[in-house]
Amino acid sequence: MTDKDASLLVPLVCPRCNGDIEAPSPSRIGLCLNCKTARFMREPSGEYRLVFIEAKKQEGTSNLIYAPFWRVEGSGAVRTDDEKKLRVYQNARPLGPLYIPAFWTPKAANYENITMRYALAPDAIAEDAGATGNVLAGVLNPMNLREIAVLCYLAYLDRLADVTGVEASFTVDEVAYAAVPFLKVGAGWKDGILGLQFPGPYFWGSGPSNMSSQSM
Repeated sequence: MTDKDASLLVPLVCPRCNGDIEAPSPSRIGLCLNCKTARFMREPSGEYRLVFIEAKKQEGTSNLIYAPFWRVEGSGAVRTDDEKKLRVYQNARPLGPLYIPAFWTPKAANYENITMRYALAPDAIAEDAGATGNVLAGVLNPMNLREIAVLCYLAYLDRLADVTGVEASFTVDEVAYAAVPFLKVGAGWKDGILGLQFPGPYFWGSGPSNMSSQSM
């Protein structure tokens, strides 16, 4: 083994408690369920708080799984010379934390929709300190979250008024790794927070043990 090969090996041991870090292939995010922390395995020095979200839709909980999201808390700012657009943006409902999917799905077009639905309903989302369970493989690099947050913020502004000539920025205050509950419903899935329906195979492989090796 060369020095280069050795540098690519990441010990699956939590530096906090020496417990096991769970990172089954193809996950790129390792979890310590004991410390409730998450690490991007290509940059293991970075540590993020792992939070489980409360399942408010209880029916079918025997088929409950947790899907990983990067929860980005912060604030957006906008610049434009168009006073009419600026007034629209300033009077808009403020967004809550952005829940950006960290899993791979064959239905990527739903990413923006679910992020926006959660951001517009922050009071419906609560942490559950006592929850635990299987978390699907996470693959999204957290180093890109600020840029993704800007795009999400721009997409929201565009729903209110055309963003031509508009400059947007997003200041990130905190990033956490959120395990969001989903329930199996027939051939599809329903999120356990708002009851959003996703017919068909929303998660690749529909379970933690047989996710695809696709990455984002």
